[in-house]
Amino acid sequence: MFSIGSISSSGPLETASVNGTGILTIADGLGYNLTANLTWNDISQDGTGSTLNVNGLINLTGVMYAGSNPDLMALAANVSDSDTLDFTFDPAVSLTQMATTAEQTTYSGSISSASVPDGGETAMLLGVALCAIGICRNRLIAG
Repeated sequence: MFSIGSISSSGPLETASVNGTGILTIADGLGYNLTANLTWNDISQDGTGSTLNVNGLINLTGVMYAGSNPDLMALAANVSDSDTLDFTFDPAVSLTQMATTAEQTTYSGSISSASVPDGGETAMLLGVALCAIGICRNRLIAG
């Protein structure tokens, strides 16, 4: 169970610590689950969007997986994992409301591992983005 701590505001941005622990479960679709102890650490909100574990702190411990999915096996083998969860309420729900009332919404999240390389995909995407910026810049200058 999680609880939202003291809320601070800076303009439209609200932030707070999150206390408590839970269990993260990811099903691999083949009958095996990855499980881990989960601590959220912090939450922030700006408008309708919110983010848990804003600073990407290490917050997964006791990660276990007995299946054969390579990504889940890599996650289970690494002890320095963190996850960030982004979610949106429409209409907006304040952190104060979230701290006192159960709310539901859709979400997206990512789990990253600092020591597992991505195989160069990040460098490739950065290169493609820089080329696209160069092409757009040349077209703007020529046009």
